[in-house]
Amino acid sequence: MILAFVRPDGAPKPAWFSGLALESTGEVGGRAVHFGLGGRASRYRSDGLAVSAESSIVAPQGRPYAAAVADAYRRFGHACVQSLPGRFRFLLHDAEAGQLFAASSTAPPWPLSYWSDSRTTIVSSRLLPMLRCPEVPRALDESYLVH
Repeated sequence: MILAFVRPDGAPKPAWFSGLALESTGEVGGRAVHFGLGGRASRYRSDGLAVSAESSIVAPQGRPYAAAVADAYRRFGHACVQSLPGRFRFLLHDAEAGQLFAASSTAPPWPLSYWSDSRTTIVSSRLLPMLRCPEVPRALDESYLVH
């Protein structure tokens, strides 16, 4: 499982993150970025990039898939998703650009869940861990449902 939690800088790390390997990766627009990692997800951090990724395949040369995502992002920017093989989802924090970039494959789909308000943004590969956050509503937003 991968998860990104963004909230105002200086706000304490929430207790509901327990059980996840949590890492601060910097900030985006004055808001602190924290990555959570669990299960078989991989992590990569170098030169201002922090990546957490899950994939259905092993990256070339036995490297973590998160490292392959970072390489593709450095080469192609946001278009990197077109060059990544297999079924994947990732979260990437580019500290230099001040961006949090989340993407997932569409064929076959492997979606990401997200929620945001004026203070907090959460992006996760699973919905249930997001529901540990007390601010996340317990009702579906029907405008995002697909028939």
